[in-house]
Amino acid sequence: SILLGEAKYQSASFTNKNFQKRHNKQKGQKMKPQFGVIASIMEPSALHLARALSEARHAQACEIRLDSFSSYRIELILAGLPSIIAMPTILTLRSNEQGGREYISLEAQLNFWRTVPQNLRQLIEQETSKVFVDWDLGLVRYCLNKDTPFPWSKIGCSWHDFQETPGNLPAILNDLEKTGAGAFLKLVPMATRENDLERVRALFESRRDRRPL
Repeated sequence: SILLGEAKYQSASFTNKNFQKRHNKQKGQKMKPQFGVIASIMEPSALHLARALSEARHAQACEIRLDSFSSYRIELILAGLPSIIAMPTILTLRSNEQGGREYISLEAQLNFWRTVPQNLRQLIEQETSKVFVDWDLGLVRYCLNKDTPFPWSKIGCSWHDFQETPGNLPAILNDLEKTGAGAFLKLVPMATRENDLERVRALFESRRDRRPL
């Protein structure tokens, strides 16, 4: 239930100190790529989540998949999250086309984030907190002309393809970079050929955007 994977960043980490340092850099200055390990946690209950977070303590950050929780427990679990989060954390709610268990419309996704418990909302909204939300590119575009429940600096934008690594990766990354999501950008293709990983690595070579990728 814990998936460990390496993610390459253009900042040192998600820690508050480095997050602030990154934004204090002069505009256009190229950041040195580094690596961090994110534990992606998918658990059905608060008890399982707490155990998983303990087991993932050696990771530099964690992703908590909110779509994995049983629907009748979700409000209690969300309200309890601030008391058990102890590392930089990304909160995600995935529809099935983005890796979730079931279809969740864009309207339903936005309504979910608008109705999270007040204590969790306040934690996410704090610019100095280490808690972020991950929205897929479709949801980010859907919210362009709408009031968002959190500042864009706490929202990351992601894109997934679970079938292949398409030939237009630079264009997809460009679409991500055009968004107002300020926390991070995430591009997740499926490698099916030997050169797919090299094509992903090539995205970092001439990249000037300062947001973590």
